[in-house]
Amino acid sequence: MVGTTTTMTPSQPKLVAAGWASITGIAILANPRMISASKTIVFDAQLYLGPTDEDLLIGSLRYFNSTNFSFDDGPSFYVIYATVSTQIIT
Repeated sequence: MVGTTTTMTPSQPKLVAAGWASITGIAILANPRMISASKTIVFDAQLYLGPTDEDLLIGSLRYFNSTNFSFDDGPSFYVIYATVSTQIIT
């Protein structure tokens, strides 16, 4: 799924584009880091998008751990659903 919006206000900075995308797949998550005083965990993530070694998506994902799930420190496979959002302001 992909969604976009565009808004312009004359006297304020202009929001040129905003959007979001969602992705579901099998990911390798590693190196979990807790954000202090919260239940948020940041992971290094790698998702396979196709049949070759170059078909990868690599990034950092944040997860709100409402159930206090315990994650391994080393790389592990997980099925994930992630939403990515962006804003461009000029």
